[in-house]
Amino acid sequence: MMVSLPHTSCHLSNASLRRLFVVMGMGTLFCYNAFISCTDYFNALNPAVENVSGQMVTYQLTSMFIVTIALLPFSTLKKKDPTEDQINDVTNTGADNVNSSTTLNVGRGSYDIDKAQGRVRSHLRVQMQAILFKVVDVIDLTSPAKRVLYGFAFTFVFLFVYLLLPASKMTVTTLNLFSTFVGIADATSQSGLYVLAANYAHRGVDQNEDDRIHHHQNENGNGNGKKPMYTASATLGAALSGFIVSALRLITRSMYDTTTLTGLKKGADLLMRLAFAVSIILVGAAIVMMRDLNRRYTSIRMLSDATRMNTLSFDGNIRNQPGDGRSMHSHTCTHTNNTEDTHHARHKQDIKRQHEHVSPTIHTESGQSSQIQRLGNIYRSAFRLTWKPILSAFLNFFLTLSLFPGVIVDIPSSSSDLGRPSLGNWLPIVLIAIFNGSDCLGRYILAFESMKPFQLLMAHKECCAADRHEQGDQYGLGQGVGQGHVTLQHYTWLVWIPTFGRIIFYPLLAMCMLPSESPMIQSDILTCIIIFLFGLSNGFIHCANFTVAPTLLESEEAQNAVSLLLLLAIYSGLTLGAFFGLLVEKVIRDVDG
Repeated sequence: MMVSLPHTSCHLSNASLRRLFVVMGMGTLFCYNAFISCTDYFNALNPAVENVSGQMVTYQLTSMFIVTIALLPFSTLKKKDPTEDQINDVTNTGADNVNSSTTLNVGRGSYDIDKAQGRVRSHLRVQMQAILFKVVDVIDLTSPAKRVLYGFAFTFVFLFVYLLLPASKMTVTTLNLFSTFVGIADATSQSGLYVLAANYAHRGVDQNEDDRIHHHQNENGNGNGKKPMYTASATLGAALSGFIVSALRLITRSMYDTTTLTGLKKGADLLMRLAFAVSIILVGAAIVMMRDLNRRYTSIRMLSDATRMNTLSFDGNIRNQPGDGRSMHSHTCTHTNNTEDTHHARHKQDIKRQHEHVSPTIHTESGQSSQIQRLGNIYRSAFRLTWKPILSAFLNFFLTLSLFPGVIVDIPSSSSDLGRPSLGNWLPIVLIAIFNGSDCLGRYILAFESMKPFQLLMAHKECCAADRHEQGDQYGLGQGVGQGHVTLQHYTWLVWIPTFGRIIFYPLLAMCMLPSESPMIQSDILTCIIIFLFGLSNGFIHCANFTVAPTLLESEEAQNAVSLLLLLAIYSGLTLGAFFGLLVEKVIRDVDG
């Protein structure tokens, strides 16, 4: 009798998941962009303080960087659930305490009392340990889905508090505190979102279907069978957040009189209320994603149970069917070998359990040391295999933040006296809009695996076994990743070289500004084209690195590690690039002066 395999029709479709990741990607930076867009109101609230927006950005980026570093061990190593062995160890320890205490008593009554007290202490110890593990299991920072939910829920809470505070409480200290909360929420949600986006597609997938996809991709040279189709969606959503928030801020700002503090407050409060409504949607989206993950994990367990039942049923049919001696002998040998392997594994577990019971202190210390060493090995090996995408992500944002928005908004418009189209005072606003739009377009190019740019990016070389790292499985990185980015056919010319090629925007934008009396480039149309290419390259390189890096690693722990390393790279690039931009502006002024 064959057991039917479970179907997975209850899972969200690829199109639904792609839209879901776009929404959640937009949510990771929506509140950040909302706060930055209201700096005109915050400056009006604190006229005696210089560069309020700069302080807020500094607090946000610093908290994002620190929280991401703090999440490194939680995000990489999976938690260890309590087992019966641990409970048995506690119970046995309590029993030993009872036995030792009974040797000190002579009378029967004292023996019964001490024995009962020992049982109570042992029971309480087990209950406390169970409660502790339950709390850890509920919080579970090792789960990327829960980190996404925590980040969005945290955003919901502090936006609610923000809307309740009166304007008189919006001092610089309060704004910096809120900016820190924004950074914490963003770092928490992003640390889980990009991890899920990298390997979500193969969670709970039927193994036959997974093998078919893997075979089809290898035939077409599209990689190692992992299609991070949702990473591009998440990065696209992050870019859309800036574009959408900017548009909303223009709308809310135009609805009220911006010459008064009351009008600025009404416009800013309306935008924050919209951000609060978005946070509710984001919490709902995270819950929908977690429910889909639970259904996928359930289907995995059902599939495993059904496969095991079918195997046992097939095994019984073979035993009952007549056959030649060779077939029966072959099956008996296989069964005997499996039985011997099972007994051998149980014997090793018994020895390990006895060793843990005899020397629990030594085992705990060595276990912690082993975990720390393994954590270091995972990050070291992940960086060694993906250092090019990580460095490219850092350089990409470093260059972008050194020119945008500080230098770009200072580009003068061409004079209408020259007979050329002139945008006048609208040029800075148009340039920012063009950058945001082209940045979204650059990420959209890689949003669909059926598009040619995605297929070129994910194409892998045929690596021989001799070129693969022999210690890949030891650190959980897998044998199939070989030399990391070296296995990619087109990464160098598609991403790596353009990353350094973006340096050309330094002289190009300088030519749009120098000399101030008559810049070398005096065409607003040409300036818009340069900014378009600047934003397009930023979005494409950012999305390409986040898309391709996790596919170079096999295990979920290693993919978690590289996703966090990429986040650290972009946060570092954002911070250092912003400071370097101040130097670029000073150099331009000195040259012009």
